[in-house]
Amino acid sequence: MKLDTLLKSVEPDQPSADFTRKVMNALPQKKTIPPIISQKTGWAIAGGIAACVAVILLNNTAPINSHGRMSQVFTLLHTDYFLLIPIIVAICLVMWLDYIFQSQTTK
Repeated sequence: MKLDTLLKSVEPDQPSADFTRKVMNALPQKKTIPPIISQKTGWAIAGGIAACVAVILLNNTAPINSHGRMSQVFTLLHTDYFLLIPIIVAICLVMWLDYIFQSQTTK
């Protein structure tokens, strides 16, 4: 009973005016990690890959036969140009992973 009256008579302490600032400054700051490949460089790589694919597809000197352009594309898949696909996929994978890691560190 005496404790109840004592607790009712005591007013709660008020935090100082800069309490929030002190608490926020005490929190660890997030480090920002720059991306491996900048966005401008990424677009340049993507444009270069698109240009290479366009040159490969348009530079075919074989005449278009009755089967059409898709026949030429499938013929190109059986040549050395087919080796470009894993390289393109690897570059896209590196760019995608960089984007994922960058978005995870900013959250």
